[in-house]
Amino acid sequence: MTKDAFQKGIAVLIATFPEKEIIAEITYQCLKDLSDEQFLRAIVL
Repeated sequence: MTKDAFQKGIAVLIATFPEKEIIAEITYQCLKDLSDEQFLRAIVL
């Protein structure tokens, strides 16, 4: 996944779940092997 797609997706997650602590670097390390399409599809669904 590209950093651009990750930044867009993580912004959506943070806006959707403001009460949760989402650590971007840890989240990226866990999900970086997904394609842009897989990651963004998971965020939207």
